[in-house]
Amino acid sequence: MEEFIAQVFDAYCQAYDKALNAQGFQPWTADRKTIHETNQVRTFMEAYKATGKNIITWMELPVPFLGGHLKPQLAHIDGFIIDYDRKRIIFIEAKRFSRPTQFKSLDDDIWRLYTIRKEIYVGDGQFKGINLFDFDAYILLLADIWEDRSAWTKDLAVNWSKRSNDLNCDPGYVLKKDIKEVIPGYHLTYTLAPYFSAERYRKELDETPKEKKVPDPSILEYADEIYFESLLAEVNQSGKK
Repeated sequence: MEEFIAQVFDAYCQAYDKALNAQGFQPWTADRKTIHETNQVRTFMEAYKATGKNIITWMELPVPFLGGHLKPQLAHIDGFIIDYDRKRIIFIEAKRFSRPTQFKSLDDDIWRLYTIRKEIYVGDGQFKGINLFDFDAYILLLADIWEDRSAWTKDLAVNWSKRSNDLNCDPGYVLKKDIKEVIPGYHLTYTLAPYFSAERYRKELDETPKEKKVPDPSILEYADEIYFESLLAEVNQSGKK
């Protein structure tokens, strides 16, 4: 998966290179305002979709979730990919890093995705027409950085490899990340992190005794990226008695 996404990222950067250099498009306005991150999501999904024939993509995916609230909230995930051939789904969040608050905003998006995970991997796993338990799942974070906007963005671009570790995706869980300069001073980045392993879940399910007692499904609130599949298997296995 890591090398595959790296190849898609290269194609994504080439599409930006053509748009910015050959067509003369700019990722900001004449008065230095940034343009919405929609172009990142759309261009990446187009690059991914070109790798196969049985791939569905969607933008602004609505997902209800509680996240500790009394009433359901409605999240809009920037991008969603269902790759039927590779049995893989990808949740995409994107940001334009022009000020520090946007770094915090992406952190919030990551937290929200992990919160949603503990609410959608329940019951029979039905979600948007697929069975979640049959698909490996990943989080993909896209961002761009325009160095000339501020001293903060300059530092972020130069030190991206280190600074990206400050995102809520624990460095131990990040599978791959990269940054590329498309035109002088303008960079595209991505960070790939695991979300759910169907293979690990099936293995844990096979190895978990049906008679094992487990707490309320709220135990998943304590699951981190390493033990989520294991705890989920215990909860689901106990529910089959």
